[in-house]
Amino acid sequence: MLTSIDLPPVIAHNPTIATPLIISLITLPPSHASVAHLDVLTQLPPTLPTFDVIGRLLHDTTPVTDSVTGGKVTVADVVRMEVLGPFIHQCILWIDRAEREEREGLISDDRSAKGVQNVLNLTCYLTSG
Repeated sequence: MLTSIDLPPVIAHNPTIATPLIISLITLPPSHASVAHLDVLTQLPPTLPTFDVIGRLLHDTTPVTDSVTGGKVTVADVVRMEVLGPFIHQCILWIDRAEREEREGLISDDRSAKGVQNVLNLTCYLTSG
């Protein structure tokens, strides 16, 4: 049994396997568990593997039953409606925290700069088409 706690390490270490796994979870009948799996996506850090998975999900045309209307939508629609806004918000909070830790001397790598670059790339992608 896969729980929502299991997803972040899978995404971080193998986005190629994580994407079809998440698609299969999203396409399950709506339930509390499927909402928890979507919530995990909103809490991921702004790293390349995360953006790889989010980008693939934003392109996926697998049909899904809309939890509100009962109509048919796609995985991409669900990710846009349920994940994208909260995900970008959490990325900004993550970057702010990393920048603060860098100023305080707690970290000395470029994770905040990479996070900013990844978020900018996503927003450019979203606004370009």
